[in-house]
Amino acid sequence: MKAFLLWLAIAMAVFAGSGVGYHLYLNKNPRKVLIAIDSSFEMNPVWHQAQTELEKISRQRYVRFCIVTEKNKVHGWMMPPADIGKITPYAPRDFSKLVGKDKYPEIEQARKRYLITNAAQTQEFDGWEIVRLPTR
Repeated sequence: MKAFLLWLAIAMAVFAGSGVGYHLYLNKNPRKVLIAIDSSFEMNPVWHQAQTELEKISRQRYVRFCIVTEKNKVHGWMMPPADIGKITPYAPRDFSKLVGKDKYPEIEQARKRYLITNAAQTQEFDGWEIVRLPTR
């Protein structure tokens, strides 16, 4: 019985130590997540839903966020909570800064990429997670 208790104590200590070590590693080396928000005037009817989706995405642990629109960068890598700030939908939709040759350098740095939009055509966003906002 003593051998089992000794084994159990050692196993618990190794398991706890591994968990603490991994937690410390992830705090020091967080994943980079890029969130692109469609800020075209077509998003006006569903704009209030964009902040809600952004809050859902920013609940992830061990993450730094970069928020961009198809028109400009909102902010660079930061810790949660992610916030839209004072962005308002304007101008036509143009995703060239997100998928074209002039795209943001943060897109390549990100481990995961989200696009919040209500656009129907998003085939060029291969490897992105599309959060499609329903239009009413």
